[in-house]
Amino acid sequence: MRIRRASLLISSVLFTAALLCSVPWFLRAALDGHDKATLRALDAGFRAEVETRGDLGVVSLAIISIGLIVVWTGYVKRERWTWLVMFIVVWAWAFPLLVLPLCIAAFKGRIVLTFSEWLYSAIYQPGSPRMWGSRF
Repeated sequence: MRIRRASLLISSVLFTAALLCSVPWFLRAALDGHDKATLRALDAGFRAEVETRGDLGVVSLAIISIGLIVVWTGYVKRERWTWLVMFIVVWAWAFPLLVLPLCIAAFKGRIVLTFSEWLYSAIYQPGSPRMWGSRF
């Protein structure tokens, strides 16, 4: 069975768009995690969290770069193994990191905030509402 070039182009473009949408958040996390002035102003617990998030941002940017290189190299050469790489990037990196925490929180019933409650929590309290609000 041959994979048509149009379907491969469409999937490559959509995969590229999905990966590039997360670049600003991971870039901001990587820069904050390595900014000495920001880290000095925090106490030890928050400093460790910001440093960990910074390391996660650097690793995520590396995975995004590798995924984009593999997808577009595979598209040019018409390699089938790029589908496997796309599958691994989505299910081993993107889903557990970006979607699974929301699914678990929704399953446990923690996401029961109205929009105004979420906005207040995102502005005045640390935690997941602020983390998910900073993505927008």
